[in-house]
Amino acid sequence: MGSSPSRRPAPKNDGGKPTFFDMKHSNNAARIRLWLMLKDGMQDKIETRTLTYPELKSEEFARINPLKKVPGLVRDDGVTAFESQVILNYLEDEYAEHKPCFKPVTPKARCHMELQIRVHDLYIASPNCTAPGFSHSQGAMYLSRAWHGEARGMDLKTRAAKLEEIWKQLTWLNGNIAGEYLAGDVVTLS
Repeated sequence: MGSSPSRRPAPKNDGGKPTFFDMKHSNNAARIRLWLMLKDGMQDKIETRTLTYPELKSEEFARINPLKKVPGLVRDDGVTAFESQVILNYLEDEYAEHKPCFKPVTPKARCHMELQIRVHDLYIASPNCTAPGFSHSQGAMYLSRAWHGEARGMDLKTRAAKLEEIWKQLTWLNGNIAGEYLAGDVVTLS
């Protein structure tokens, strides 16, 4: 529901290229950044805009991602999309003629890759809530109250519980590596 492409008016793209919205410290946006670096010819086909925190929280960016989070994408037709896996699946399909392919060939291998991505997205990287005071488990590594304040930071007990959850999920992921990479012997979207 929340990750469906949006028909809301988005800022026009310069030159008609799709525009990827990134932020320096976002692991979810980094997945798209990595795809852009590894997929042949993409840096010439897709514009990247790196946002500041105030830009991320702006009403202009809310037209691209109403959750005011990165990543975001404005396609060449002006339609917007957000959520890293939605964007990656779109890009991989849209630019399928460019190599390498990051989707496994068999349904079983794709199932394995998608499960790994979901575990990461749901249990490590996502708070599944945009309300103040909620944060992703991985935030336990750096969202201290001393540095980030009461509204965004975590107390030590919360940080410890979230680190325990990260360990549990990473242990599962590590135990389910299939091949040289997470989902086989070639790099995939996971």
